[in-house]
Amino acid sequence: MSPLVRVSILQGILLAAMCNAWKVRLPQRVHALESSCVVIPCRAIPYDSAYWYQYDSIKYLKVYDKNDPGGVIDQFKSRTSLVGNKTTGDCSLRISNIKQSDNSLCLYVWIYPDKDHDVKFYHTTVQLSVTGIPNIPRIDQSGPLTEGNISLKCEVNHTCPSVPPMFKWNHSKGLRLIPEPPTQVEVEEGKWRSASVLHLTSTYSDNGADITCEATYSEVKKVKETIKLNVQYGPRDVNVSFSGGRAKEGDRTKLSCVSDGNPAPHIFQWYRVNGNQIYDLNHHGQYIELNLSRTDIYTCTAQNSLGNATSKALPIPIE
Repeated sequence: MSPLVRVSILQGILLAAMCNAWKVRLPQRVHALESSCVVIPCRAIPYDSAYWYQYDSIKYLKVYDKNDPGGVIDQFKSRTSLVGNKTTGDCSLRISNIKQSDNSLCLYVWIYPDKDHDVKFYHTTVQLSVTGIPNIPRIDQSGPLTEGNISLKCEVNHTCPSVPPMFKWNHSKGLRLIPEPPTQVEVEEGKWRSASVLHLTSTYSDNGADITCEATYSEVKKVKETIKLNVQYGPRDVNVSFSGGRAKEGDRTKLSCVSDGNPAPHIFQWYRVNGNQIYDLNHHGQYIELNLSRTDIYTCTAQNSLGNATSKALPIPIE
């Protein structure tokens, strides 16, 4: 075999090895929000330069070219940038100001492993799927709420890490809310999750209040979620209620133990006060029927899973 043939065979082997090593990894489809941005994840091995094109069976429609930005087609002009690091093989493309006209377009990357070779990947494309409806944030509360310090987290997924959604919290009773600075993590290639954590001190008066988290995308699209606070607290405002008017001594009458609490008080205890003496009536219902006496005053205790409270003594008006 002549030296020339050996060299040709060796060059063919090296070229085949290089082509086999050069593979690119792209998702089949990426979802993007109109007016926001999207980062298309792209992975290869370290390279010298990379370019992006819109797939066309005849033409090479340039989407990104650092050295020739003027050659980019009008559809993508001034909207694309390479955000990956070539030394790690990251060829990810960022597209800003997503348009509805970007929907369903297929893109591919063209990589130069070095200055003398190129590898085309027009058979490995990624399709853009554009929507005008942003993801709705989700509010997560860490466990059941009781009076004291509580934390709420508002999260939303998006595709634009450079301009993530902005958060705003609102309380239906007008309280001023100051959350922690928002955070952001990549949950999978091409998808990020931004979160805002709110700490506040809750009281019984916050029960039933609405808390709203609003997420704003690209300063134009706003979506929100609202939850109703279910703050648990022990019994309060316990009172003995007498439904009748003035009664006669010895009359049979009905008293009720009225209270507020969350969960609602479900255990009651009745007492009769006569002078300095307190007598346990050994009755545990919310209502009690008894014969009235001029010298007797009544009180009750209400209890739920968080505590108990006792009413003031109630003298019954007797003729």
